[in-house]
Amino acid sequence: MKINRYIFMICSTIFFLSTQQKLYGETLRDPVEMRTVPAGEFLMGSKQEEGR
Repeated sequence: MKINRYIFMICSTIFFLSTQQKLYGETLRDPVEMRTVPAGEFLMGSKQEEGR
């Protein structure tokens, strides 16, 4: 049962991260210029400062 619990925790974590990334992309998407955030950049939380 421990193995099944770990597999469930891992799968739910991956699903949670994927849904969070989709929500992040939908809420913070710039309508003027469409930018996509790479998965690695999203997970690491490192965003480069852009000069505007």
